[in-house]
Amino acid sequence: MSTEERYCINSVKLIKDKIRMDFTDNGDSVKRDFKQKATPEFYAAITGLKKTALAMMGLSAEAEKEISSKVECYGVTIYHAKDNTIGCSIHLKFYTGEDDNPIIINTPKRMNPSDEYSGDKCLSEDGSKKLDDLIYAALDYLKGKRAQVALFDAEGNVVEQTKEEPKSKETAKQKSKNKKPTVPVRAEVIDINSLTAETLPN
Repeated sequence: MSTEERYCINSVKLIKDKIRMDFTDNGDSVKRDFKQKATPEFYAAITGLKKTALAMMGLSAEAEKEISSKVECYGVTIYHAKDNTIGCSIHLKFYTGEDDNPIIINTPKRMNPSDEYSGDKCLSEDGSKKLDDLIYAALDYLKGKRAQVALFDAEGNVVEQTKEEPKSKETAKQKSKNKKPTVPVRAEVIDINSLTAETLPN
């Protein structure tokens, strides 16, 4: 049985220093927090969904440019339709610069185009590819691909392991402290498309 057949990813979130996944393993529901860091590609797959999320929110070009540096993508919920079409809702943290507590934004649900789903309720071609990238990165993580490089001897035994930490970048939280948002932009982000806020999981 392949990894894709064994696992079905339902959600992936970065919660503090952990990776939280909700998935099925051979049909059994599993919700688990992983402490071991993933590869840089895994984190890139999550942050790579930020552009897709902003597009899903229907912001004006000016508003999107204004908040882009203050927003971080920290997770995604994946939907599976009966016809095997997949889609998602992307979860963002919006740092206002007023304090360290972000506003949590969930985008509207968008599905891949299919006979049942079409039009503006669908993910773009680029958004579909970015979602696939995250799903495969999550599957690789469950398969054992983590942020470390293993060295092997002639018999294939592990002789040394070195951790490969993702390169740190300035976060939206750090950027928000250097520049205060304008009131109109914050109001637009909160009100648009009836996006909901939720309390960030512990």
